[in-house]
Amino acid sequence: MILVTGATGLVGTYLIAALLKRNKQPIRALYRSGDKLETARAVFSTYITQGTSTEIFDRVEWFAGDIIDIPVLEKAFEGVTEVYHVAGCVSFQPKDAELLRKINREGTANMVNLSLDFKVEKFCYVSSIATLNKSPKQDFYTEESHWDPELKNSIYAISKYGGEMEVWRATEEGLNAVIVNPGIIVGSGFWNTGSGRLFSGLKKGTPFYMEGGSGYVDVRDVVEIMCLLMEENKFRQRYILVSENVSFKSCIDQISIILGKKPPKTKIPNWGLKVISWIETLLSYVSNYTPKFSKELLLGLFEENRYDNTKIKESLDFKFIKISDALKVHGENYKEFLKS
Repeated sequence: MILVTGATGLVGTYLIAALLKRNKQPIRALYRSGDKLETARAVFSTYITQGTSTEIFDRVEWFAGDIIDIPVLEKAFEGVTEVYHVAGCVSFQPKDAELLRKINREGTANMVNLSLDFKVEKFCYVSSIATLNKSPKQDFYTEESHWDPELKNSIYAISKYGGEMEVWRATEEGLNAVIVNPGIIVGSGFWNTGSGRLFSGLKKGTPFYMEGGSGYVDVRDVVEIMCLLMEENKFRQRYILVSENVSFKSCIDQISIILGKKPPKTKIPNWGLKVISWIETLLSYVSNYTPKFSKELLLGLFEENRYDNTKIKESLDFKFIKISDALKVHGENYKEFLKS
């Protein structure tokens, strides 16, 4: 039996499809709410099986639960031999610090502890490139870009790093585990959350762009690599999952053209978003408004971060989907979504 957490999110939904395609073991998928389950079903039918029956989707044993609820987790682990731990919380807002710690660190500790108790044979943890810190002499982030607590790391990065530490601790206790560090994941269906906002945020076009850049990867590559790493027993390692390093300007330009909008021409100065962040923070104090920007997030928008994917390409002889092709596929899917 394979256990998948975070099964109704972007990565989880595509991972379920990849595992079903392999058809090796029964799958038990952990989810938190019926609404999210129905969203995953719709994404599965629309974007993964292209409108065909969801009968294969119903072969999965859907299990309601939460990774911070140990009694429920114990039931979910019965008969499990492999675990894909995808569930996590993403936020850059200081008010969510405790929630991030609870889910990303304590939740991961629960997952690895129960994996040890139930003699799980294989474990894959989805972390983030946010946990990588490079030295001033490095041009690219690599798997050897180790955590530096002296840097101004985001609360999200701190919580995901805590999760990684729980996994490494478990490997010392005998768990066969691998960690993947994906970049910005491009996919279809979850248009109003995470990287889906790359598309929904540009549906009306924008005249502005930021000068930074980051590493991008197609969700289909992420889940394929996760399956291959588990099948080939690539344990006690971590791997950066990035297809290409792309500037935010280039990404916005490509998506704008796909959506039939004019590419932006005006660069937002560093101080511009900082003013917006200050105003949003002020609003959050006097109302229920949730800021879209944090200081940590703003710093990232103006940084040109580049990632080295050599290790995963050589380990699996893997060829990534080009980001221009990924943006085209998912951009076209978003256009069809707008029509419907």
